[in-house]
Amino acid sequence: MRHHRLLIAVLVMTLALAGCSRMHGEAELEQSRTQVVEAARSDLPAFAEALDAEIEDSWGRWSAGGAKNNYQLAYDAEMRLVGTAATSDEMADAITDLGYELIRNDSVGVMGERGDLTFFASNRHDIYRAYVSGPYLRTETGIVSAGREDLDLPGHDTDPAESD
Repeated sequence: MRHHRLLIAVLVMTLALAGCSRMHGEAELEQSRTQVVEAARSDLPAFAEALDAEIEDSWGRWSAGGAKNNYQLAYDAEMRLVGTAATSDEMADAITDLGYELIRNDSVGVMGERGDLTFFASNRHDIYRAYVSGPYLRTETGIVSAGREDLDLPGHDTDPAESD
């Protein structure tokens, strides 16, 4: 009887771990990227406006995680802000006003979650950054694309000569 319980426990653990390690294909990665970019196009400019800041630069890119044969990717849409002196409490208010549930507000930064998305904002040496990130998805190789993708968010001048 004892071996039977042990066998059932091992089987349950195997099934649970197998469910967590499902591979995600190219279509699922692109769907996650699209979800992040759509949220970034609305949430990042609204966040900048709430802080009375200007978007200096904005970009998207894949970030990698995992180890050995457990490759994971998440798409991040990030911006750098100028012209603000917002406190972490003001950033937290702006994040919650966007519908994110606040899960962190400390010296490292302010973080909120909404569904599969994470919103993070920080101020390091008067450099303000904020990003929206999707969930980490397990892939076969951990490679999707390299480099930055210009997001050209509303309120971001991609050519400084045009703003003169």
